[in-house]
Amino acid sequence: MVYQKMMKILSDYGLEPIECMGKKSDPLLHDVICRMQCTDESGTIVEEIGKGYSLKSKVIRPSKVMVAEKISKDEGEING
Repeated sequence: MVYQKMMKILSDYGLEPIECMGKKSDPLLHDVICRMQCTDESGTIVEEIGKGYSLKSKVIRPSKVMVAEKISKDEGEING
């Protein structure tokens, strides 16, 4: 209850959480902590590790995120 009241007061002053799940990584909004190999498009955020916040459209804490790294179907070296 205290947390909700505090967040309400801060949001009245312009504090907003940065939404990032499923979006492309933006270095101005996100700190990429690690990469995960998957079938999603490369650079897409797959997990939010730490919540980021902006105050009146200025980033005060960037989100810490994990991004997708597309799995290459070509494995090994191709010799002519």
